[in-house]
Order: sequence, then structure tokens, then C-alpha cells
Amino acid sequence: MNPQLKLTSPRLLVITGNPDDSGTWVGHDVQTIGRDTVAAETLFGVKKIGRPIDHPILSLVAMAYYAMLRTGRFSGPWEDFESSYVEIQPLGEDESFPTEPGPVPG
Repeated sequence: MNPQLKLTSPRLLVITGNPDDSGTWVGHDVQTIGRDTVAAETLFGVKKIGRPIDHPILSLVAMAYYAMLRTGRFSGPWEDFESSYVEIQPLGEDESFPTEPGPVPG
């Protein structure tokens, strides 16, 4: 990894589980990349949602969904993700969150 290169795509804390039972919540620290953004914009077109800029929260959720798929931390359709996430929080560059280790992409 080149230490001089930095991603500008958001890093997110994605909390999944039963919204009514915090004992089921699991945090996932995921770094989005450009293709997650493109996939999210494509989803907006397919679902006829409108423009991502007009729906910033939903746009963030869609980017989180594709980052979770890409990293193997979620598998399933968009509708399942919509009903399984509790909250999505942008993480700052120096922030971290102790999460369960995800599968190693390979």
C-alpha cells in the first residue's frame, strides 16, 4: 500500500441487527471506494429513486450496502439490507470502532 495515496470515499460505521434489541447489534467499519458510489448511483436509476444528491441519507445507505457486499460482510438483496441495518455513521480519518473481523476478500 502506498502511504502517499489517500481515499476520499467515506469510511463508515454500519450497525446491523434488530433495531429494538441493542444486544443484537454488530458494528462494521467499512471503507467505501469509487465502485461502491457508482453502484449506489446505478441502484438509484434501477429503482427510479431520483438523484442521489437529492437523497443524501439514502445515498449513504446505498454506498454502505455495496461496501458491505464487496467486503463480504453482507450478502443478500438491497431490500434485506434496508431491513437489517440500524444506523450508518461516517467515521473520521482518525476514528476507529472495534468491530468483528470480516472475511478476508480474496
